[in-house]
Amino acid sequence: MHKKIKRALISVSDKDGLDRLLPFLKEYHVEIISTGGTERFIKDLGYDVTSLKDFTGKSELFNGRVKTLDFKIYSSLLFDRTNSLHMQSAKENNIPEIDLVICNLYPFEEVAKKTNEIHELIENIDIGGPCMLRASAKNYKSVCVLNNKKQYESFIKQFKINGGTEINYRLDCAKKVFSRLAQYNEAIAFKLDEVTEEKTNYLTLRYGENSHQKAWLKKSDYGFSSFEKLHGKELSYNNYLDMESAYWSCFEADKATGNKYKCTSIIKHNNPCGLALNDNAILSLENAWAGDPKSAFGSIICFNETFTHSMADFFQDKFIEVLMAPDYELNALEKLKQKKNLRIIRIDKPTNTHYLEKKSIYGAELIQERDAHIDHEFQTVSETIFPSNMQDMFSLGVVLGKSLKSNAICFLSEKDNGYWLSGAGMGQPNRIDSMELLAAKRAEENGANISQSIMISDAFFPFRDTIDSAANLGVKHIIQPGGSIKDSEVIQACNENGISMAFTKYRHFKH
Repeated sequence: MHKKIKRALISVSDKDGLDRLLPFLKEYHVEIISTGGTERFIKDLGYDVTSLKDFTGKSELFNGRVKTLDFKIYSSLLFDRTNSLHMQSAKENNIPEIDLVICNLYPFEEVAKKTNEIHELIENIDIGGPCMLRASAKNYKSVCVLNNKKQYESFIKQFKINGGTEINYRLDCAKKVFSRLAQYNEAIAFKLDEVTEEKTNYLTLRYGENSHQKAWLKKSDYGFSSFEKLHGKELSYNNYLDMESAYWSCFEADKATGNKYKCTSIIKHNNPCGLALNDNAILSLENAWAGDPKSAFGSIICFNETFTHSMADFFQDKFIEVLMAPDYELNALEKLKQKKNLRIIRIDKPTNTHYLEKKSIYGAELIQERDAHIDHEFQTVSETIFPSNMQDMFSLGVVLGKSLKSNAICFLSEKDNGYWLSGAGMGQPNRIDSMELLAAKRAEENGANISQSIMISDAFFPFRDTIDSAANLGVKHIIQPGGSIKDSEVIQACNENGISMAFTKYRHFKH
């Protein structure tokens, strides 16, 4: 059922497209209320318009700062036409219905591209527009609200049907309003933080992915916004990306092994190049570093326990970018601070593992839930069964695989009564290259026994060729998600080569 439109309030900065709408509003005898430049524009096109002053009985104030902020307007927008008490109050207070609001905002974003002058920026922050849009969207059951000229064509199609709009259309328009207001408010906060010395919501970083790119950190009330930098120069965009990878690979490995071990995670270019767990913190550190000493140069390192003086000795002759730990022994901190460029970060252990990840693309934003899944039910699908001691490594192996960029293959091995990432391959266009050229090669160089290690894949094997290649390398134990249309062939290849294989049923792509 369509809601008839009898009265419209129009107040726009961008007047483009109004000439398309006005003939339809006139044809259906819709009363138009407007003010200021929009009112003059409508009159110049030859259409009747009721001045906002005549509608409210009050003049604009303060050079137009107060126009639509009026009791009668918001009453007209907000009362629920399906509520008998609301209808009675509207009648008693002589409140007419406003059924349609067409409003776009002061062009703050466009002004912000041209100036850093604070007074001009402030003057281009819309007040009445956002309030009017929010009120109209809140009451979408009774009011249709358009905040973008791109909506005019769809509105005209709706309006041609009995001179009204359908409720699902009004709900869709309301959602667009709330999205636009969030974008508008964020643009204001970002620009004002950029041009003033006192930074609140945004922290200016040294640079972005490359030195010619500007970058900012948008703060929240938890996680990296609240972590404390104890020493060192400012952090860059890439530092933060690597720090997050180090943080989650460390603490998810910790959780996957029941919080029983000291864990060290070493990150380079957003991938773990070393990760190890052990009862002894020094062994954990030494084994993680031994996973790929060449790549560990200039790395970001995270620990799940207090950083000690003996651990500081390990870094005496090594260059790293960032150290992260829940706490530091005082003498360890004093020793680390002798490296003037080393960033030392005190972190909190995770309390919020589920949040939304956002990535901007051209003209849009991708949003997804963070991949926090580490609790899998492993299903052995091969004839050959895993040794009982290896089953304790399953969850840790998946954590290692999900920490690497796709296509990811890694080897998890036992060492010094603990575990370590003995070889990793990632970021290749096919899974065989990740395995042969990187993961297996690194594991062999590190002296790991591939036949006694678990090979983990972040996604399924589309063909049996990876299994045949793995068998030639000496692989005997594999964990993968499963789900390929050729799973049966992959399982058959494992059976032919005496390989034990388990499915997790969860893919962990990381782009």
